[in-house]
Order: sequence, then structure tokens, then C-alpha cells
Amino acid sequence: MALRYGYTNSQGITASAAYHKITSVIYNAEQTPNTTAEIRIYRDVSAKGANADELDKMTFTFDMNTAITANLLTQAYKALRKQTSVTDSKGRTKAINYKSKSVADV
Repeated sequence: MALRYGYTNSQGITASAAYHKITSVIYNAEQTPNTTAEIRIYRDVSAKGANADELDKMTFTFDMNTAITANLLTQAYKALRKQTSVTDSKGRTKAINYKSKSVADV
């Protein structure tokens, strides 16, 4: 499970079919929002498969619904699809519109 969506990193490298993969999800019942997910962005799916370095690493937060039985990753990807910005590895907000109709499941 991942998303395909064009991406340009802070150095200006553009990947028209970038592969956005959630690589970790951390739940903390004492926080609001209670969940932080990490996304690694690769040039494309073949770069990920070849163990290439990611173009970027981002995080976003959301409130996981622990009362439902939906898979943890399914909830995380649904939450990601509602984001219009994420946080980069240096703590900066980066506009990425995951609500866009151009975002595809892969």
C-alpha cells in the first residue's frame, strides 16, 4: 500500500510519479492528535524496490480511532488522504495536497 503523486523536494528534484510510503505509525493515547505517521518519498516505485535512498522523509499527525477494527495502515492512509501539508525532517511545514485527484493508490 502506498500513494503515487508528483513531488519536488527542497533541492528542486522533481519526480512526476513519486512513491509515498508510510513507513511507521506511532500511537500515544496521552497525546492529541494521538498518532504520528512517517512517510518516505521515493523517486518512483522501482526506486523503492531497488532500496534507493528516499527523496524526503515527512511526518503528519492524526487521531486514530481505536474503537473501530480498521487496519492501522488503512486508517493512516485514509488520514493522509485528508492532508494538505506535512512536516519535513527539519520541522518545517511542506505543502503537499494529498486531497488532490492526481493522488493514486499503488
